Amino acid sequence: AWAKVVAGSTAGRPVVEGAAARRVFVVVAVQRTGSTWLVRELDRHPCLRVGAELFLDVKSDSARRRAFAWTGAAQFSAIAGLVDGRVGEDAEISAVAPVGGRYDRLRRRCARLDGSQGTTCGFKWMVSQRFERYWTEWFGRACAEYDVGLVFLTRENPLRVVASMADKKRGQDSQRVSKSKNLTLWTGAELVRRLDKISDEYEAMRRIRENATARGVRTMATTYETNVAAPEAGLDAIATFALGGGGGCEKNHRGDASTFSFAAESKKRRSRRSVKVHPQPMSQFVANWEDVVDTLRGTRYEDHIVQDAREVAAARGVG
Repeated sequence: AWAKVVAGSTAGRPVVEGAAARRVFVVVAVQRTGSTWLVRELDRHPCLRVGAELFLDVKSDSARRRAFAWTGAAQFSAIAGLVDGRVGEDAEISAVAPVGGRYDRLRRRCARLDGSQGTTCGFKWMVSQRFERYWTEWFGRACAEYDVGLVFLTRENPLRVVASMADKKRGQDSQRVSKSKNLTLWTGAELVRRLDKISDEYEAMRRIRENATARGVRTMATTYETNVAAPEAGLDAIATFALGGGGGCEKNHRGDASTFSFAAESKKRRSRRSVKVHPQPMSQFVANWEDVVDTLRGTRYEDHIVQDAREVAAARGVG
């Protein structure tokens, strides 16, 4: 599979020697775990250039928007263009909007064609986007050969991922919905199905990280809760990892960018997107919480409701 992917790539094997080569890292995540906020925050670092999801397939919805499905070869071409110091362009990728525009913007920023000083390039790749399949076929080897680092992002309580899904759905159903109103979660078999899917994706992330360690690939694991509770420290830790220890960052108008830290930045400049919509225990904002408890009691997900009870006790100052 590796040889086939490389042979089918329009970019060829990237050049990784010399000053032109760049570090690349990937945020591996599950939907609704705070990955959008994380990459936006990391992109504020003067030494990092971080994009959103690159590998989104596109469905044709008009004569001006043709379908595009990412193949392993196309993905390899895209990553090679980020790793490689040479400025190249994949005509097949670039010709498709919005895929081409999203990729070309990140590639140009990583190549510093926009005058930026970033030396490390990153993007996010969702587990649901066939990540484990491509990891096994070729991406695992690519990470080992080209020193691509992996940041695994999860949420401590998967039930909050489901709550975030419900919050997004009600926003789609009614753009006028008030975020302050209580949520109604799925219950019964549908709730269990959604938790099963999240559990399977978390397990896939565990397998991939274990295999990555065996291959000598740099990895780190973090949670949304950790980064929101102490954003400066959490973001600094991820940035240090992405930079391979913190070095190799050029000077810019701020002085020595290699000494930049989120902790030193004014809190006024920190994105408001770090503010949690529902910081309180779920039992306080889920309208049908009792039905949720009835669904999960006695299942392997019972600890999710026990965790909420702990949050309630902590909020009340009970040991």
